[in-house]
Amino acid sequence: MYACCKEFNIPFLCFLQPYALYENNKLAMEEKNKILLNPISKSYCKQAIQFYEHITTVSKGYPYIVDLTGIFDNQTDCFRHGDPIHWNEKGNQMIADAIFRYLMKYDFLKK
Repeated sequence: MYACCKEFNIPFLCFLQPYALYENNKLAMEEKNKILLNPISKSYCKQAIQFYEHITTVSKGYPYIVDLTGIFDNQTDCFRHGDPIHWNEKGNQMIADAIFRYLMKYDFLKK
């Protein structure tokens, strides 16, 4: 996508989303354990955590990748109950606000 956008002089951004089991998200330990005890989600979550560890490092070399993985740090109740991937209304609002602030800060949106 970046190459296509660059070819036509279209600004491109990629936002790396938060994940409940990565970093400092305060999803209750009991909730994390339920997710990790499920054999299907355990395998997926392990791979997802490894992906996030890799991509957050690699993404620092690409100015068009915006890392939002930390916006839920020290927050609670941002994800749907029992679901480390999908956000609830509070989580969606926090992500929308973070994207909006980024777009305004770097003049992607005209005032």
